[in-house]
Amino acid sequence: MENKEKVIVLGLNLNDEPLFNEYLAELKELCRANDYEVVGEVLQNAKKITVGTYVGEGKAEELKNVCAELGVSKVVVNDDLSPTQGRNLNKITDCAIIDRTALILEIFANRAKTKEARMQVEIAMLKYKLPRLVLSNANLAQQVGGVGSKSRGLGEKKIQLDKRVVNKKIDELKAELEQIVVERVNRRKKRDKSEIPSVAVVGYTNAGKSSLLNYMVDHYGQRGAKQVFEKDMLFATLDTSLRRITLKDNKKFIMSDTVGFVSKLPTDLVKAFRSTLEEAIEADLLLHVIDTAHPNYTNQIDVTERTLVSLGIDLSNVIKVFNKIDKSKVEAPNTYNQVYISAKVGTGIESLIDVIKARLFKDYEQVKMLIPYNLAKIVEELKDTSNIKSIVETEDGYKLSVEVGSTVKEKYSKYIIK
Repeated sequence: MENKEKVIVLGLNLNDEPLFNEYLAELKELCRANDYEVVGEVLQNAKKITVGTYVGEGKAEELKNVCAELGVSKVVVNDDLSPTQGRNLNKITDCAIIDRTALILEIFANRAKTKEARMQVEIAMLKYKLPRLVLSNANLAQQVGGVGSKSRGLGEKKIQLDKRVVNKKIDELKAELEQIVVERVNRRKKRDKSEIPSVAVVGYTNAGKSSLLNYMVDHYGQRGAKQVFEKDMLFATLDTSLRRITLKDNKKFIMSDTVGFVSKLPTDLVKAFRSTLEEAIEADLLLHVIDTAHPNYTNQIDVTERTLVSLGIDLSNVIKVFNKIDKSKVEAPNTYNQVYISAKVGTGIESLIDVIKARLFKDYEQVKMLIPYNLAKIVEELKDTSNIKSIVETEDGYKLSVEVGSTVKEKYSKYIIK
């Protein structure tokens, strides 16, 4: 059996926060996702954060004793710490102190597979380390001389030099990342020209987004299309996956999986992954997958919607997909804006497809066309982009009854007959 690193979690419940227990449970799941084994917890109820040590002095001493008793050398904190708080807790406990952002960054660094995702994580990690880099060198200024010393300021110079190095690296990564974004935008433009719309799957981490995409790939994807990774774990998916979906009536769309959201997701991390999330930002339609088996999925809905709004996404362009109804037994009438499904067993998928078609292909209409025999390539293109109901060979050419979108209709308007 694999030996996982043992940790203790530290949490501060401010003013009886209603969601404190949920945030704490989520922190433990994040630890599990990073291959940590939580062997204990130290909690404190308080009205305010202790500026220098996050928790009170007595609680910090208790934490030190618990760490020693359990033989643990790492503490994971339920909130973000200031550099000073992290340093002081480290001195008191003689343990490595990992705050919530650092834990998420560790998970992202271990899971990122594509070059783009790795660069995004590196940018976020450098930004996180920048103020802590300053703190780690702060005592240098004191060591090299006091008032009137000729060497006064050498510490500050070292700090400024380190900051310039880190900022230069961030700028270089951003420039390289921008080039990748430009290349993806160009690929998206090519997709737009082919009139294949896009559907992005978004939602809280572990809500079942990858399971839904894999179900669609299995039943409507291209032959041999690779499934995306899925696992019952927070942040199982970090890299955006694109799959082409072809429905029974030949309607097509590109479906993309995206990184999941989580409570207290660091702002810099959202910004860092903005380029990946552009698949969602630019999508014609979004599917917000919701884990109805989670005891507080309503809060997860709020977290996801706030994040989407912060990215400039119009929520009217979102279908709520209530997933895992096989476990929760939660169900209600499907509407234009919400559908109840189980991505694992396929319940409700046909209803979801009907809603996607109603939203995505609302401008489609059925027309008749007469295509001359010497322009048979148009027929082949229509087979790829539209839904041909019937095709008959006549003296004048191919007579088609076809369901087309507005772009195709305009492109071949001269071949439309009554």
